Amino acid sequence: MLTWAAVALAGGALLAHRRVAFEDLPQAELSGLYGDPQEYLGQTLRIQVQVEGELTQWNPFLTRFGERDYRALRCWSDSQFLWQPEDWDAPLALLFARRGSEAEAALAKLPKFTHCEALVSVRQVFMGRPWLEVRSLVALGDSIQEGSILHASRALRWAEERRWSAAVDDFERALVGPMPEAARRELRRLRDVARGELDSSSSSSR
Repeated sequence: MLTWAAVALAGGALLAHRRVAFEDLPQAELSGLYGDPQEYLGQTLRIQVQVEGELTQWNPFLTRFGERDYRALRCWSDSQFLWQPEDWDAPLALLFARRGSEAEAALAKLPKFTHCEALVSVRQVFMGRPWLEVRSLVALGDSIQEGSILHASRALRWAEERRWSAAVDDFERALVGPMPEAARRELRRLRDVARGELDSSSSSSR
């Protein structure tokens, strides 16, 4: 399980004490933030994301977020399920940390799949999306791990082939370990659908 230890070397103590400040700020769902970014312009918010990786090149267009002054991190939202190819291939969020800041130092140390709560400011809205500057962040320790992604992906393939017993087994394996609650709810839903199909096919074969 990923821990905060990897981030602590990059000023974790400073970031961790800001956790109290997080609680005083509104929390936003990324799907809503990206759906209507103008509503959040100028606000500082709490969001939850799961790290995909650093983006080394991007087009800042007419925004302030050029490569010279910022680092960028691509992240999935909690409403994206990484066993779905369309979600895996298209992380929703792009977060920017100013070079030389404590946020940049922490951001640079985050391993792939780390689930974080980030304090972000909606600095600009351009081309229909919010441009988010990270102020600070903490790792939450409940990320969707690679094993869960692999088991869930395999379970979906079994389901397509109507091999319901194998699908149920892999969904159960995918549910092992901590993960964001939205992902756990979706995996349980998929498992229960597969169980229902299994029970139905067993009854009809009697």
